[in-house]
Amino acid sequence: MSSTLVGSTILYQPVQCTKVLYCDIIVSMKKSDLYWLAGLLEGEGSFTKGNPSSPNQPRISLQMTDEDIVARAAELLGRKPYSHTDRRQKMMGWKQTYQVSLRGTKALEIMRTIRPLMGIRRRAQIDSAIASYSPDYGLIITQKQVRDIRRLKGKMMAVDVAKKFAISKWYVYKIWQNKNRC
Repeated sequence: MSSTLVGSTILYQPVQCTKVLYCDIIVSMKKSDLYWLAGLLEGEGSFTKGNPSSPNQPRISLQMTDEDIVARAAELLGRKPYSHTDRRQKMMGWKQTYQVSLRGTKALEIMRTIRPLMGIRRRAQIDSAIASYSPDYGLIITQKQVRDIRRLKGKMMAVDVAKKFAISKWYVYKIWQNKNRC
């Protein structure tokens, strides 16, 4: 994905996804919004590698008690905020927290775009997350194999299809639900 500055707006162009299908990511953000988001994430955000079950999914996360701030960040990231309150928070009388996270290629490109605006510690987090990303990761099945997997829905168990194609059963479920996009 490439980004272009047009006036005060940053445009992200469509990118050929490294997985199976074309991934159409187009985000438009005002320069002032980008700077606001970068400042917020510098202070309150985190940039991480993908977890072991999704190693090629770098993540941007934000968690705060200010619902309006998280809602604005979520809107800029093209996501919906969610709230979380666990038993410990309730017992301690702590405020409810609001969260937003973004992962995958869109998170990666936002990281690359805001990296020059970040401090040393956040740049190191971003560098680590970017380094964990492999554009060739996930090039495991072809379009024909996706069609074959879809035809096996209801005829074989997901775990058996996964073994046959050397993929995870969760990826089989995504294909069956037409969610095998980046």
